[in-house]
Amino acid sequence: MPRRRLRDLSIVQNTTNLEETNSEQKTTIGSSNVPNTPDELAETQTRNANLLPINYDSWHQMLDSNKNEALNNIKERFALEVSDNYVKKELGKKWRDHKSTLKKEYFKKNEKLKDKKEEYEAIASSDSSINVDDFDNWIITEVLGLKRLKLKFKGEGASGEAEVQRKYEELQLKLKAEAAVREAEVAAREAEQSRKYDTLQLQLQNMMKMFQQLQNLPY
Repeated sequence: MPRRRLRDLSIVQNTTNLEETNSEQKTTIGSSNVPNTPDELAETQTRNANLLPINYDSWHQMLDSNKNEALNNIKERFALEVSDNYVKKELGKKWRDHKSTLKKEYFKKNEKLKDKKEEYEAIASSDSSINVDDFDNWIITEVLGLKRLKLKFKGEGASGEAEVQRKYEELQLKLKAEAAVREAEVAAREAEQSRKYDTLQLQLQNMMKMFQQLQNLPY
């Protein structure tokens, strides 16, 4: 019989476990909040930071006891038609995918936050009108958006929501104003450089005319 992929397996639940309570999710097995296929349960296992933490460099470094516990959690729910090693390989693939997603979503944003902070600090060093206390809000708003700014003020009720919205709009206006100033400064520098270039060109043309006139003078 050819091997079947974990997600293609027929759902054969162990009847003795149908009424057990899932201690992690505090829901009865069979409810809409509990994985209903081996593949879904494997996905849940790899997202459990206590069971399969992502601080390991590779799946091979993961403790066998953790892998076996994740495997047993699946086997307690489903009668599988594949080997234990195959299931562990599937768990490893899902674990790597999950780790990669987290790295992309959070770690890269942290790098962007760091770069943005350095950018604001450089601006502040040459502009005394900028309030350094606003840095965090500016950076959060520009890099992560309104949703993350709301989390910062979570728990303050309706007044907190209104304050978040007000700060968000205020920060957006500041950011746009700063961008406009920077664009104006760049335009001014470019205009100045263009003016200097035109002046030099005119001086060069005059010098060429004088040189030609000198050449045409009789000896």
